[in-house]
Amino acid sequence: MLLGREHYFRVTKEDNARARDLFHAAVELAPNYSLGYAYIAWTHLTEVSFGWGDTPALASRLMLDYAQRAVELDSASADTHWILGAALALAGDQPQRALAEYEQALSMNPNNADLRAQYGWRLPYLGRAEEGVESIKKAMRLNPVYPDWYGQGLMLALYTARRYPEVIAVADTITVRHLRTHLVLAGSYAQMGRLDDARESAEKALAIDPGFSLGAWRERQKFTRPDDLEHYLEGLRKAGLPE
Repeated sequence: MLLGREHYFRVTKEDNARARDLFHAAVELAPNYSLGYAYIAWTHLTEVSFGWGDTPALASRLMLDYAQRAVELDSASADTHWILGAALALAGDQPQRALAEYEQALSMNPNNADLRAQYGWRLPYLGRAEEGVESIKKAMRLNPVYPDWYGQGLMLALYTARRYPEVIAVADTITVRHLRTHLVLAGSYAQMGRLDDARESAEKALAIDPGFSLGAWRERQKFTRPDDLEHYLEGLRKAGLPE
């Protein structure tokens, strides 16, 4: 499990696959170990989220199956409810159940900064962007030495809340900028009318993912409110990203 976590948190396609192998080895040794199944689910969730696999429908199903198995093995664990909430949120067809799982996990472990930050990342997709901002800021207070992904989640929540200058300020604090960082930054610049800066950020996004298209990206954004989805895509379109 510890070796698997080491690979998983490197957040590369190759490390994610290696982590999954190690987590499977863990549950072979301990078939009732709930966190082993939870972390297998996390690897499938990460694959779906980053678009790394060739069979996204299968990865989505496995993500949900392993998350549900983790809860069945230990319903008293905040971590198992957390992964089930994350999996349901990414699947997108049961948003209220996803929210209930997150809130169950938070009721069991309210001071888990990572849990609170990821909950805040999901809230904009559920039409609750301002609450997402506050949740992530609370996570940052709980864990002052927070990883970059807290900031990336805060950028999304702020963008969805139409607080564009704050998005740019948060981006300046992020050490390693992934695809999502450049996309949300491009959209924010575009919505502010700073089109040269928007195009520069869009070019950086395309350097990371040359095959990026708005059509494919739309399918992976599980906003429950159509106007939030259109607002997100509108900024990217203004920045010059391809359809």
